[in-house]
Amino acid sequence: GINNSGHRTVFSKGSGKHKRKFRLIDFHRMILIPGLILKIEYDPNRSSKIALICYKNGFLSYILAVNGMKKNDFINNDLYRLGAINQLKNFSLGSFICCVELRKNYGAKISRSGGCFSVVLSQKNDKTLLRLSSGEERFLLNSNTAVLGVVSNIQNRLKKKRKAGDSYHLGKKPIVRGVAKNCVDHPHGGGRGK
Repeated sequence: GINNSGHRTVFSKGSGKHKRKFRLIDFHRMILIPGLILKIEYDPNRSSKIALICYKNGFLSYILAVNGMKKNDFINNDLYRLGAINQLKNFSLGSFICCVELRKNYGAKISRSGGCFSVVLSQKNDKTLLRLSSGEERFLLNSNTAVLGVVSNIQNRLKKKRKAGDSYHLGKKPIVRGVAKNCVDHPHGGGRGK
């Protein structure tokens, strides 16, 4: 974090990130026609894998891959199968869902990282109660959409950083304690140190 005058403004963020090609992901999933999964790719910008879909009309798009998706599988949003997008009112109780919309037509905002999912707990009137991966329970409108299944790369939470460089390449620099700094650098600095 250095600003336009060269002064360091944010201490725990660094410029040690690797350059990455950004892939545009379709979080809206407005195309409701059958498609074929051409390949499942690694995406450096997120913790989950992504799938390249070729729809029947020839349109190509990337979507978040769901655990269990394979190359050459057909994806059909009308059927109750993994990766199918549907409104919350159409999911049965206890279903594992991901890529949940917070507001209608705003695109998926909840449960998008690797191994995340939400659970459908109950449906009352025009709202559905979900338990999010954080443990929070929230009511959402039945007209919001979600994808059936768990986001791919379930082992994401078990992955450990083996060295400081792993964090550095993600853009996270080490955070130095105030007492370990000199007195000019921090109010807690100076003295003998600890």
